[in-house]
Amino acid sequence: MKGTIDLGSLASLPGVCEQPVMDESEQARILEIVETLTREALTGLTQMRREEGAALREDLAKNCKSIRDELTIVEQRSPCVVEEYHERLKTRVGQLMKQGGYELEADGLMREVAIYAERCDISEELARLKSHLGQFDDLCENSGQVGRRLDFLAQELLREANTIASKSNDATIARSVVEIKAMIDRVKEQVQNVE
Repeated sequence: MKGTIDLGSLASLPGVCEQPVMDESEQARILEIVETLTREALTGLTQMRREEGAALREDLAKNCKSIRDELTIVEQRSPCVVEEYHERLKTRVGQLMKQGGYELEADGLMREVAIYAERCDISEELARLKSHLGQFDDLCENSGQVGRRLDFLAQELLREANTIASKSNDATIARSVVEIKAMIDRVKEQVQNVE
């Protein structure tokens, strides 16, 4: 026999599109099974999210500690930068003045060092970075939805790190800032997984 079966004709046959009739005890049994499975699934999901959240919090805390460690290096190195600049400038200007037969004027040298010190002062940026890290820690301990605020703080951390990089003229500080920025990038990636 050849022929085609039309889906519309098949659907119009009696009993094809009707739901089977179940007695109340069968409906109650199925409902109980669905409720039990749903509860188990929600309990498993909640547990998995708690574990994931704890792992994220631990990773974020580890990265924040690493950022703090690098900030300590930057803080310790920062005062030396101006002193070393002063010594280099004094030596270089002294050499040039001797070659020309002039005497070194201390006021002019001190003015130049003061301008340099003001231009490369990163104390405000360091204070803001520490403050942002403290806020970050507080938010990580919060049980509410903190993802957007953590993302905002991560952006602020990166902005302060970039400012330090542009102000400092020192290889040690530059290396630390590169490490800080790499850790901030890791933090930003992880924050995307936080609600």
